[in-house]
Amino acid sequence: MAAMAAIAIGAYADGYKIEKVWELNPNNYFTTSEVRQGFGMNGKFYINEKSTQTIYVVDKRYAENVGDVDGDGEIAISDVAALIDYLLSNDSSDIIVDNGDMDCDGEVAISDASALIDYLLSGLKGPTFSGGPNCAITRDEAGNIIVSMNVFPGNAAGSAIKVINPQTGETKIYDIPEECGFQGRCDFFGFAKGDMMDEGMLYLTGGNTNQDAIFTDGVAIFAVTGGEVDFDECRLAAVDGGIIGQSSTVINYYTDINGEEALIYAYRSGAPTKLTADGDLFTKKALSLPGKGACNGIFPFVWDGMELFIYPLTPNYQNGFAIAEAGAEAPIVEVPSFVNGNQNGFQANWLNAEVDEDGVNVYQYAPGGNITLWRLTKE
Repeated sequence: MAAMAAIAIGAYADGYKIEKVWELNPNNYFTTSEVRQGFGMNGKFYINEKSTQTIYVVDKRYAENVGDVDGDGEIAISDVAALIDYLLSNDSSDIIVDNGDMDCDGEVAISDASALIDYLLSGLKGPTFSGGPNCAITRDEAGNIIVSMNVFPGNAAGSAIKVINPQTGETKIYDIPEECGFQGRCDFFGFAKGDMMDEGMLYLTGGNTNQDAIFTDGVAIFAVTGGEVDFDECRLAAVDGGIIGQSSTVINYYTDINGEEALIYAYRSGAPTKLTADGDLFTKKALSLPGKGACNGIFPFVWDGMELFIYPLTPNYQNGFAIAEAGAEAPIVEVPSFVNGNQNGFQANWLNAEVDEDGVNVYQYAPGGNITLWRLTKE
């Protein structure tokens, strides 16, 4: 349960730094091949285990011995008894009070005893939601969780998505209509626009190889309006110059430095592509990122007057990453790989960011490698 050792962090531009907030080894909790994608928000990670169709909510309690109230190095029913005794007597002489804060809210209360029982029943895996039978999991701008309901690794044509509000537990399942032109194997999802519980868009693609006859020939736009599938807006959008879908390609929606809507179309190999709408077409522009390696995982965001991208570094298929502007000579920050060899067999190093007034939370889920919350700030 202990946090992993600190690693070297290299800063490549004056005035910026990235620091580790907390970290854990996912191999202590998950079978890597069953949890191939995840993302972070609000200090937590959301990871879908396809074999059990379960979404696990992973936060710092995994890394900091939260739950080991009696301090014996294990989390067991004896810790529940110790926590209840403390709440009844206020005698903390034989326990570690901070380890009883199961909801990580800075207080120890009766709700933490209930949370500790749930934690034990879950196999020390914390809160969960009902997930899906595929690897793909993402979120929208409103913070809803989105998972694929297509059985892995089958053709995604005619499949559905599940949308979950993590605050209320409200769930909706939408069938993806054939108007979207969505087909081919699709293992991963990119971030979605808007509120998929009410009004939003998810951008999809699928396929296996450039020679595969079954693929999404462009960008499949799946739209929701008023909490229902919007058939008028669901369509297959062509890309000027063409793009052929891959099973591990993601299309992330974002608002760029100019306040314009844009997409990042990213496959593990080659340069990522920025897509912008031009009438009924998308135009594309390849993005050059310094030191980019071949691995799934890239995320765009705007901060400190820059349009930035978090992306995997070389060595290929490992967990190093950097943050840079497209076309820059060097990243603003870089974290070198700290695993020996490929961490997983599906070439994934998932990265995303949340910007606030004081800096940026950077979430890294490298299946088989690490789950880490980083903090990017100006010095």
